[in-house]
Amino acid sequence: MGPGYNKQSLIDLYANVVGFGLTENGTLSNVLKHTTVKIQSDATCLLSDTVYQKLLNEFNFCAGNGPNSNANPCNGDSGGGLVIEYDFGGSKHWVIQGITSVAKSRPSTNQCDPTQYVVYTAVTPYYQWIMGHL
Repeated sequence: MGPGYNKQSLIDLYANVVGFGLTENGTLSNVLKHTTVKIQSDATCLLSDTVYQKLLNEFNFCAGNGPNSNANPCNGDSGGGLVIEYDFGGSKHWVIQGITSVAKSRPSTNQCDPTQYVVYTAVTPYYQWIMGHL
């Protein structure tokens, strides 16, 4: 069996994401960078931009710190993990909940817009498949 997946239970949790993607100056980082993001409801992401109608489904979620933030995964960060720290009976553990998948691009460029929400593929729905292929 594996952990149950409840997309709604992730909303409003804070998570850490890491990557070597584009930095503020538009170059790839040679140092692993990280930031904290808040997991948003689908409704919040849809209100920010209708492009999320094409991106969001039951097997993914969006996260970010809103339109005034400038710290989100970017080009080169796809495939990286989104992790949340959970307390299991007094013992804290980091659990991967998402994989960085899609960042909205700035108009007329192929570069991400760090002020927009990012879509993550949820890991839990694929738990059985992952365990069967290790």
